[in-house]
Amino acid sequence: MRYCTFSTMSAAQYGAFAHAYGHDVMEWCGFETLRDIRELRVTCYAAQRASENEKFRDEAALRVASSRGLRGARPWPDWKPLI
Repeated sequence: MRYCTFSTMSAAQYGAFAHAYGHDVMEWCGFETLRDIRELRVTCYAAQRASENEKFRDEAALRVASSRGLRGARPWPDWKPLI
């Protein structure tokens, strides 16, 4: 996800990861499903945090819009950590 969703990892870094891991996980037939589930999980977490603190509302809205396909294709490098 750091490479394909958030763009916080370069192609070279991902290549080094895949080499060290011994397999390119993005080639696995279940990767897209697992990626989508993890994206939904971090989006739901943002929504939960936004319900508790309004400073997270813009981030939650951004993630929901991204997940709904309203912000174009991945990666979405403007997703921010919720700190």
